[in-house]
Amino acid sequence: MITELTIIIPTWNSMPEFERCLNSIPKAFPEGIVKEIIVVDKHSTDSTIECAKKHGCTILYDDVSLGSARLKGLQHAKTEWIAFIDSDIELPEGWFENMHLLYLFHNSLPPSNKIGWIYGRTIDDREPIKSEKLWKMQRELGANGYHLLKEGDRAYTNNTLCLREPLLNSKIEHLNAWEDYVLTQDMLKAGYNIVEVPVTCTHLRSHTYNKFGIMTEAWGIAGEIKAKGWNIRTLLRPFWFLYWGTRCTFHFKELIHFKFNLQIFLSMIKAMFINRKEAFEWKR
Repeated sequence: MITELTIIIPTWNSMPEFERCLNSIPKAFPEGIVKEIIVVDKHSTDSTIECAKKHGCTILYDDVSLGSARLKGLQHAKTEWIAFIDSDIELPEGWFENMHLLYLFHNSLPPSNKIGWIYGRTIDDREPIKSEKLWKMQRELGANGYHLLKEGDRAYTNNTLCLREPLLNSKIEHLNAWEDYVLTQDMLKAGYNIVEVPVTCTHLRSHTYNKFGIMTEAWGIAGEIKAKGWNIRTLLRPFWFLYWGTRCTFHFKELIHFKFNLQIFLSMIKAMFINRKEAFEWKR
């Protein structure tokens, strides 16, 4: 049973979505369970820090990387369990209760009786990704209602409950994306199970895309290459979006799905072979 936890939120010029994230926390967690909200900020120049102070957060600073920021939050936290919540995530009412019930259920069943990480799905607030994410969740989690991860899989850290100790020595300081992949492998190597469940929250991607556009996808593929090295699966990943865009176009009967996924494909190709400095050095 999880009786207390620390929330860790990395930030970097995260307004206005960050305020919606913090406003959602009191309704998402029962009173008294959250011992501390740690904000690890990359010296924001907008009103991110003022917002964090207003909500009583502990503020730390890190300008190395997203992975380094997560480690700093882990090292500062004092509780056995932590919640990673991204700054552009809006949690629904009762999020923790739903996650905790599923944690208790899966933790009671072999071979899942040593759960160290449980996370939910994010549903984007903008089309066409919102419809695609909902359909994808129904397809992937509909049959069993959950996904038990294995070595080589990637769990996410945007709305996540996990044990703190197995992650304290993770080598993620050099990563600005896909640090969650390394954390996943470290949790599995420590002997704990990771389960994905159909608890959803809102990913405020409309704000992210307004700021950075499709470049967010380029940073993603760059992070994967830095985390896993060059390999055939990573090289082929951009082409998956062409497949997915085609499949969604036929399913929803709307061409916008192919057009959007074509943009992702092109941004990833540029990140890998053309705009390498911008993508790999996380230039904003």
